[in-house]
Amino acid sequence: MIFKGIAKYAIFILMTLSSAFCFAATVNFSTNATATASNTYKDFSPINAIDSNTETGWNAGSAPFQWIEIDLGSRKEISEITALVDQTPAGNTIHNVFFDNVLSHTWNQITEKNGLLTWTLPSTIKAQKIRIETTTSPSWVGWYEISILGSDTPTPPSAEYQKNAATLAANFDMSIPVIEYQFGQQQFFYSANLIYQGTNAAGDLLWKLKDYAPVASASPNTVSAHLSDTPSTFFMKIDSAKQGQNSYWAQFEFVGNGSDFVWKLVDYGLN
Repeated sequence: MIFKGIAKYAIFILMTLSSAFCFAATVNFSTNATATASNTYKDFSPINAIDSNTETGWNAGSAPFQWIEIDLGSRKEISEITALVDQTPAGNTIHNVFFDNVLSHTWNQITEKNGLLTWTLPSTIKAQKIRIETTTSPSWVGWYEISILGSDTPTPPSAEYQKNAATLAANFDMSIPVIEYQFGQQQFFYSANLIYQGTNAAGDLLWKLKDYAPVASASPNTVSAHLSDTPSTFFMKIDSAKQGQNSYWAQFEFVGNGSDFVWKLVDYGLN
């Protein structure tokens, strides 16, 4: 079964938030984070890449494939990433950015020592672990400083968002066109249906996995949901869930129910 073995973990849906959410003062989450890496050269520890000091940095002491992962300690709303390059000589590099094990962005360009790579997200994303994997570089892999930017204090939802959210009050089942399930180095594609289960004692809306079916193949650009294999927590990203002719984005939290796979609706809105 596609979800076999994951009930013992807390499962959260990692979603792209509606642009109705905006940020107050921007903070750098990296300053209070921890960092690990695929390899470390001498005293060039990965923690040096998040110490707010551009004179220090992490270096793998080796060519690709190499990675550095920043753990924010909890899920944060992220709006931008900047990464100051430590690279000699200059040349084409490829760096893949993962949010909680979900490939979210790629830098593929000519880079050089002290060059700054920036990715401003089109809409905020909640994530705890940010990994940058370097697959191509003419030099050892290293970063002087990596900043994960966002805010701990989002503004309240807009009136337009509240109006959209109110349309989901009725009971309904949900169809997810494609799920990409990654187990180790293997990827599998499925369609899935969630059936409405009513409410819990706190009044939260609940859905249970009803059925699923394999899909022969699917482009990553068409994937609506993503379950990722990690040592502890699984994440699923839903961009589009269908109810009749309407399409929604949705955020769920896995709550479990004996042997059933049950999720609690946390947030949602019209696409």
